[in-house]
Amino acid sequence: MPASRPFPSVSTSLNTARRKPISTRLPKSSSLSSAKRGKNSNNQISGSNSCRQKTPQSIISVEHSSPPLFSTQPDKEYTGHTFALNAKLRDLETESLFFQTQVEVLFEQEYERMKLLGLEKGMRVLDIGGGCGFFLKKMLEVNGNSWNNRIWLLERDEDLCKRAKSRVLKHHGNTVRILNADAIRQTSKIVEVIRREDEVDDLHGHKFDFIMMRFVVQHIPRPKVIELLRCIAKHLLRPKSGTLVIVEADDEYRDLLQPDVPSLQYLEDVYYDHSKERSHKSVNADFLLKNMKIMSYESVTVNAVVVHSRSHPKGIEAFLPLLSPKLFRNLVPAHVSRARFEAIDKTFRSTFNNGNKTAFTMSVVFVYSGQHTGQGLGDSDYDEEEDSSNDSSDESD
Repeated sequence: MPASRPFPSVSTSLNTARRKPISTRLPKSSSLSSAKRGKNSNNQISGSNSCRQKTPQSIISVEHSSPPLFSTQPDKEYTGHTFALNAKLRDLETESLFFQTQVEVLFEQEYERMKLLGLEKGMRVLDIGGGCGFFLKKMLEVNGNSWNNRIWLLERDEDLCKRAKSRVLKHHGNTVRILNADAIRQTSKIVEVIRREDEVDDLHGHKFDFIMMRFVVQHIPRPKVIELLRCIAKHLLRPKSGTLVIVEADDEYRDLLQPDVPSLQYLEDVYYDHSKERSHKSVNADFLLKNMKIMSYESVTVNAVVVHSRSHPKGIEAFLPLLSPKLFRNLVPAHVSRARFEAIDKTFRSTFNNGNKTAFTMSVVFVYSGQHTGQGLGDSDYDEEEDSSNDSSDESD
């Protein structure tokens, strides 16, 4: 879903920017990262050989000009919809605006970093967790709306997938294919559909030169992240020459917002407190780098992308949809009183919507990359015991 943290977490100085994550926090986002805490709903995995499991019925749809082949249903184990503790309270318009803003403020630096990591026009590209399609559409626009090869967008969330189809296929239906599917549970079916659509017969012909996952990991339980890394290397990434790029925010590096608005932090904390039953371990560089290497990825790198509102032509106004209390209005009235929420919203608008020349925000996201030989992909080496010890230490803070 589109998403890093739904909005830059409130801090008043660089000294408070790095902090130990709270164990009850959900990792941030396509999707709200495509920058995406857009919470993608994925199916549950059981066992270490989930990549090879028989695909359940009614789980995948592919669209260009044809009707969907399958439909998909949400899975309670995943973090669900962005900022909605209850799917009935989901606000797709707010999510979509968040994803759009996220791409607008991050695209230039993200895309330049991807080009440095080997992305070239004409490559076979797969966008996993592509959300509403804002990033992919922008990428095509800056390349003259042509690519000269097939691009696939994979999105687990059916509502976001529908929006991606309406946004991208109108102008790029000959180039782009959009799959409504789960990249972990349904890998074999995805490969089958891609091979059929692209009319490839050779062993690796369906595989991709460049795979991107923007703000996806934060919405997936940690053991499933390991499974996803394996499935990508074994079934989707071109051996040796293909590159996987993961864009994520990091729970240990809090973004900055000035002037300080503690009430925004209050809403975020309330959201996390009431999402506790679905909370995941936080996303950080150590976890991703370690497990990419465990999964035998090579040439693994990480680089920071820093975006400051003062460097944007529109200033902090361009970032406001990423900061707005309206992202959390589904907490009303069950968890936050209407009066308190309206007071917080009023404070926010009076602070930032009146041409405040001193206000600024700075966001930091991290771009990970690696390649794979396609070999050495045995059972998961994910260390559950180590993870449990980390949980206990977090809770003691």
